[in-house]
Parts: sequence; structure tokens; C-alpha cells
Amino acid sequence: YADAFPEQYNCMTTVKGLFTAGCGLGASAHKFSSGSHVSGRIAAKSAVKYAVDHKGYTATVSDGTIKKLKEVVLRPVALYEEKKGFTTSPDVNPNYISAHSFLFRLQKIMGEYAGSWETNYETTDKMLETALWKLGLLQEDVEKLGVDLAKNNHELMRAWEAVHRMWVGIACVKTRLARKESRWPGYYHKLDFPNLDEGKKHFINIKYDAGKKEWKTIERPMISIV
Repeated sequence: YADAFPEQYNCMTTVKGLFTAGCGLGASAHKFSSGSHVSGRIAAKSAVKYAVDHKGYTATVSDGTIKKLKEVVLRPVALYEEKKGFTTSPDVNPNYISAHSFLFRLQKIMGEYAGSWETNYETTDKMLETALWKLGLLQEDVEKLGVDLAKNNHELMRAWEAVHRMWVGIACVKTRLARKESRWPGYYHKLDFPNLDEGKKHFINIKYDAGKKEWKTIERPMISIV
């Protein structure tokens, strides 16, 4: 989108008009509540600037695409309505998984294998590879998300938030896997690479090709501006 939108906007992803914050900006345990709040404010201000700068922009989306996307978005609701009578408890059903349970699985994977507080912010390449395997299994269950709108009008939003958080989790694990060192500050401890490489300070960027379903890891040099 560089030709159509040459301006740079802080916290904007490679998808024009899509901004991110918290863990979406990088794999670091500093992205807890206060850090995510600050980055969220920065992203929001950038989003407002983007909207003001391009207030005349109109997206061109076909009716067919809109219909297809609407079906995808509402799929968890349809699945729940179809399968809810299989059990007496709506939270225990082999035909779907709730957004709440999906998030618990995601948090357990990231906490135990990707270097969160459960492991004292420590991880290894083997643990990260295990995390990717388990995230792959979780990704298969995106099709099984079920949402009860009668319970709460926000449940559908929470279901798709869980999916987005899963994608961020995969990206974070891949960036940690690409870095062969430990780094402090940043709670970045790899037990199989315990030392800092001060002679090679760099950023690890990640990009997903939806068409090929492939991830690309990009190593960029760190340029000091202070």
C-alpha cells in the first residue's frame, strides 16, 4: 500500500488502516496491562490521524465479498445454534468450543512454552517448537468456535478477539524462535542461548502470506536515533 499511502503511521500494520498494540507490536513480556494501555493510546491516536488524513477514501468491496465475510463472521453463532442441544451444559459440548475455553487453551500454551511468567520468562527453541505445534492444533479449532448470543451480545466479538490473539501468539513465538540470544530488558531469556550478542543488535519482523499460508521472517538492523 506504500504507493497509495506513502505516509508512515505509528503502530499501523502492513494492512492499510489496521493498527495494533500490545503484543501485536512485538514479543515482549513488557506488554502487560500498563504497557498495552500506553501502546493502545498511541495506536488510537495514529488511527485518528489516518482517518483524518484519508477522510475521502472509500473502500471498494463487492457485495459477494461482503456476503462471504458475513457468513464467516457469523459462523460461530450458526454452529452453536445447530449443536447446542447435544448436551445439557452449554459449556461442555464436543461439537464446539467457547471463546472462553479457547482463550484458556491459548494462554496455557503461551504461558508454559513461549516464555511467560509461568516459566519465569524463560524458554528454549524446543519449547517454542512445541508451542507452534500446539498452536497449530488450536488453529484447527477456530472452525469449532461456538457463540451463544442469547448469553451476551459481546460473545461474538470475544470469539473473534480470541482468534486474533491466537494469530498474534503464533507471530510472537516465531519471532522468539528466530532470535538466537537472550535480551534484557525485555524478559527475553532463552536457556539454550543465554548470552547477549551486543555486536548484532537487530529487530525480528514477521509477515504472513495468506495466499501461500506461509510465514516470512525478516531481520532488520537496529538504527540508533538517540
